[in-house]
Amino acid sequence: ITNAKGDLIAFTDSDCIVSHDWLINLTRFWDDEKIGCLAGEILSYEPKTLIERFSDHNDILRQSGTLSHSYMPYTATANSSYRKEVFNRIGYFNPRLLSGGDADFSWRMQIKTGLKIKFIPEAVVYHQHRTNAIELFKQFKKYEYGQLLLNQLYPNMKLKTKNERRLEFIRAIYNSIRWLPGNSLKYFNNETDSLSLISPFLYVIASFGTYMGSLSKLDVQ
Repeated sequence: ITNAKGDLIAFTDSDCIVSHDWLINLTRFWDDEKIGCLAGEILSYEPKTLIERFSDHNDILRQSGTLSHSYMPYTATANSSYRKEVFNRIGYFNPRLLSGGDADFSWRMQIKTGLKIKFIPEAVVYHQHRTNAIELFKQFKKYEYGQLLLNQLYPNMKLKTKNERRLEFIRAIYNSIRWLPGNSLKYFNNETDSLSLISPFLYVIASFGTYMGSLSKLDVQ
C-alpha cells in the first residue's frame, strides 16, 4: 500500500479467482467523490464437498452479510478497493487484528472521513470455501474472535454474550436431534438431498466454533 502509485488500491485474497471484468466494474463509480470504498460481490467457486455446498447455500462470505452488519456496514477485503487518499487520511490496517481488520478499516473510514461504501454486485470474485468440518469450526471460531477484538475498539457494537452463544450452541444440538428422524425419512424416500440431511449437524459445528470463539482471551490495544 505504501509503495502503490495508483489512486485506487484493489484487494482480493490469494485463494480467490477474479472475473475477467472485475476491475472494469469495480471502478464504474470512481467519479463519485463521496465514495471511498468500491466493493464487489464474493461468490462460491465450484462448491463440491458438503461443507462447501453448506457455506454456499448459507451465503457465507457474501458481502450481503458484511454490508448489513448491525453496527455499521463494511466490506470484506476479498473484494474491495479503496482510494489511496483514504490510507493517507486514516492510516493503514491494524496489524494487531488477526480477524476483523477489514471491518475496522471500513468503520474508521466512515467515521473519520464521512466517505461511503458503494456495492457493485457485477464486480465478482470467486472464493474457495472451507472443505471439511474442522476448517468450518475454525472459521467460525476465528470470526467470533474477530468480533470480540472489534468490540474492544467499538464498545457500542451489539455483541452477543458468552451465555447467549452457549444457548445458540445448545439449541443447534437440540434442533439437529429433533429434525433427524424426519429428515432421514425424507432422504431415504428421495424427498430431500444429502445437504438438507446434514445441514443441521453443520450448524452445530458452526455454532460450537462461535461459542468457543466467544471464550477466547483477547490480545489487542
